[in-house]
Parts: sequence; structure tokens; C-alpha cells
Amino acid sequence: MELLGTPGKPILSGHEKFIFRHGWLKKGVDAIRLDPYLFGKDQALVELGVGKNMVRSIRHWCLATGLLFEDSTTPKGAALCPTELAVKLLTDQGWDPFLEDTGTLWLLHWQLATNPTRGGVWHAIFGHFYEPEFSKRQMLTHVSRYLERSGIYAKESTVEQSVDVCLRAYVPAKRYGPGTIAEDTFDSPLAELDLIRAIPDDSVYWFNIGPKGTLNPAVCLCSALLRAGHHPAASSLER
Repeated sequence: MELLGTPGKPILSGHEKFIFRHGWLKKGVDAIRLDPYLFGKDQALVELGVGKNMVRSIRHWCLATGLLFEDSTTPKGAALCPTELAVKLLTDQGWDPFLEDTGTLWLLHWQLATNPTRGGVWHAIFGHFYEPEFSKRQMLTHVSRYLERSGIYAKESTVEQSVDVCLRAYVPAKRYGPGTIAEDTFDSPLAELDLIRAIPDDSVYWFNIGPKGTLNPAVCLCSALLRAGHHPAASSLER
């Protein structure tokens, strides 16, 4: 089982300024099960039905959510492989291949927030930021300082892109108003969790703190088992 939280410096690149959309994670997992090297081929554009930047973004999010991992021991060089979680969750006969259960979204959120490498900005925001209400400028300052403590001195524009992606993951696109770029109007599935609310025109954001009625206890158990290094039995996530 490939575990998240492996020591390593946060990675800010790879998302191509896109947050993952409905269907992206399953599409990536299904494609890699057929061809572990697909993301390095021009054929990926056809197989996945998206542009080159989105191909790279799908790869990033499948890695960041712990659904794929890189295997550098293969004879042909680094290959991508689905984790056991990906197979149990997103295959056609899996627990929730189309992310219809909110519990699955909580699990994916947890995977990102506890991944200090490919989910570094998530880890900084949800694991180390304690202001209930904040502006984007405050968030940028916090994330930049977190990265500097990790030995990364990135351009402000680079940090801002990653922070924007994270905020867009949880704030519905309709709240961004008529000036929003068309590509940014597609909500991430994570917006259903209602974890961050906003008045973007005033650059005011706040964490929606309080009871989470959609957070199934089975998801908490699954998260604890994953953190301990044990894959949960299927029965622990029965819907």
C-alpha cells in the first residue's frame, strides 16, 4: 500500500492551475490500469479526451489524492500504478466509482490535507492555519512562510496559483461572479463539502466550522487505518 505523508518537500507544480473535476480521478485510474506509461505518451490526449495541460493535471491529482503512485523499479522506467485504495474505490465494481457518496469526498479531502508533498498547500492550509476568517493575502503569507520552513522559496505568483486552486476547490464557482474565466466555472466535487465560504469581491473567506453531518464515522475509521499503514476491509466502508 502506497502511503501518503512520505517525507519530501512540497510540490507546487503539476496541477496546471486546474482543480480536479467530476470524472477525472476515475478516468486517470482506469487509463493507468490499462497502460502504466500512458501519461508520458501523446496518445493520452485521445484516451483521456482532454488537452495536454489537463492530462498533466489529472496525473497530478491522481498522485496527490493517493490513487496512483510512481514505481521507478520497472524495466521501462518510472510507471504509474493504482493504489489498493484506487482499485477498491474507483473501479467499475468499486465502492463509489462516480463519487456519489459524500463520504468519498471527505476521504479524498483527507488524503490531500495529509499529503505534505503533492498536497503541500492543502497540508499548510488545513493542517497549520488557524484563522477562522481570512483574506487571500493572509493565506498567501501563511503558505509562503510554511514553504520557506520546508526549504522552498517560490515566486509569489507561483504560490498564489496554488492557493487559488485550493480555494476554488471548496468555493462554488458561482460565487466568483461574471468576471470568472470560463475554465474556472467548473466546480470541484470537493465544493460539496462546504468547508470554505467566501465573499470573493471583498476577498473575505472563512472556514465553515461546526458539526459535519455528512462525515460518516466509517470514513474516520478508514482514514485512521490508512494513516496507520493498514488498508481497510471493504466492510468498513459499506454505504
